[in-house]
Amino acid sequence: MVRVLLNATAAGALQNGRFPQGGSFPNGAIVFKEVRPSATGAPTLYVVMVKDRDNARAGNGWLWAEYTPSGTTVFSVDRRGSACISCHQRDGGTVRDLVRTFERQR
Repeated sequence: MVRVLLNATAAGALQNGRFPQGGSFPNGAIVFKEVRPSATGAPTLYVVMVKDRDNARAGNGWLWAEYTPSGTTVFSVDRRGSACISCHQRDGGTVRDLVRTFERQR
């Protein structure tokens, strides 16, 4: 079970609740994903993408990180999205600024 939240900057890039193909999130956009084993289960992982094209640790314009609910870093921004980008480029990810949440939109 995954729940995705956007900050106001990221949400401002949507058009009628959808992210336009070929669009780009502005700097400061934050996409936060909460991973749970079920709808009622406690979160097991937090995944964060922060758009910061000017940051040396950004991979494809994004800072990528994963944390446990206790705050342990699972995937550091220092890795520049090395384990994330290949999956985020699949299935329409490239036309949605690597945010795959929107590929299921009809």
